[in-house]
Amino acid sequence: MRGRYKAILVEEETYLLQVSRYIHLNPVSANICQNPANYPWSSLRYYLDKNIKNEWLKTTTILKYFHSCLSYAEFINEGVDDELQDFYKNKFYKSILGSKEFLQNALSALTEKQKISCTPDIKRLNQLPSIDSIATIVANYFSVEVDILKTTKPGTRNIPRMFAIFLAKQCGQLSYQKISSYFTKISADSVGMVINRFEKNIQHDERMVIHCEKLVEILIKDMLYVST
Repeated sequence: MRGRYKAILVEEETYLLQVSRYIHLNPVSANICQNPANYPWSSLRYYLDKNIKNEWLKTTTILKYFHSCLSYAEFINEGVDDELQDFYKNKFYKSILGSKEFLQNALSALTEKQKISCTPDIKRLNQLPSIDSIATIVANYFSVEVDILKTTKPGTRNIPRMFAIFLAKQCGQLSYQKISSYFTKISADSVGMVINRFEKNIQHDERMVIHCEKLVEILIKDMLYVST
């Protein structure tokens, strides 16, 4: 129903029950069956009937929040809440599901290398990088002046400028209009064209992929440094 397995750290007090319901309703959402209890590979029947035993499945963690198995069945029938639906709808969903305090505590226990793999979660705690910081990082990476990124000469291919424009959109989440006002001699429409062209080129150029990954890593480290 989704792609390959990905573990998610869940805050028990707030989201555990919702995640359990989402999992049990997955076959219904995928139009495999109408009644989630009828799905042969679901563990739901062990939650709804305590007489059915399974040595490796521990249902008590979930059922301790309900008066009876019937109460849990009623909870399932209420359907998935919108917040969790939005969480899983994103292809690159986060690694941590919980409140900001829970997220803060979870991230504080990670090494710097581990934090890099939790980019979506880190963004929830930090302001997005400014266009000035993106331009400075890209300029330093390619050993050029920031002014080289801001302007361009007709008929030339300014690679650092392309990276800066792309990252301003992807990492800074800036509008085309704001990006065009920072970089000279480019309209908002042209910004979109540059980004589209960049995305097509990067699919066929391993060196561009490597540069992009390194730049994103530097940006994330910079965000973590500023926030501490």
